[in-house]
Amino acid sequence: MVRHAPWWALMALGIACVGVGGWLLARPFRSLTILALLAALGLLLSGVAEIASAADSSRPTLSRLVGLAWIVVGVIALAWPGITLFGLAVAVGAALVVGGVVKVTTAIVGNGDERLLLGVNGSTNVIIGVLALSWPGVTVLTLAVLFGFRTVVAGLGHIVAALRSRRDPTHTGTSAPRWPGWVRLTGA
Repeated sequence: MVRHAPWWALMALGIACVGVGGWLLARPFRSLTILALLAALGLLLSGVAEIASAADSSRPTLSRLVGLAWIVVGVIALAWPGITLFGLAVAVGAALVVGGVVKVTTAIVGNGDERLLLGVNGSTNVIIGVLALSWPGVTVLTLAVLFGFRTVVAGLGHIVAALRSRRDPTHTGTSAPRWPGWVRLTGA
């Protein structure tokens, strides 16, 4: 039997992601130390949230691996004293690209009506990751704004999943979604 994270845990993770992403968006030109700390916190929260919601995904093992990758990159960003802006951009960019590729691959080989959403979400992560890796002139802006925006959107997704799980504790992610398709696509 697959255990699902309690709705309140997903809600807390979603709110934390929105908070950290919002802070990155509101103050994109803070010192490198604060930016590294916020980016690492965003990576760790994203990883934990991905693992917590993996049971509802069409490929739970891949979701857990993506979550683990987010956590590993977050720990590297935290543990690397004096990380350079370039090093932080490479770490975040690589995590976004790898996570995005896994989501796109899952969308291609998966089944169900969530494939398009997963593909759009994964493609967006790949694009943001490539921007972080290839746009060194505005890396602070890239990291803070793009990763902040991505973290806010991911957090909102976890909040919606928590509300959904609270309304229907038996929800396994395989039943018909409650939101219309155009709303889910817009969110992705």
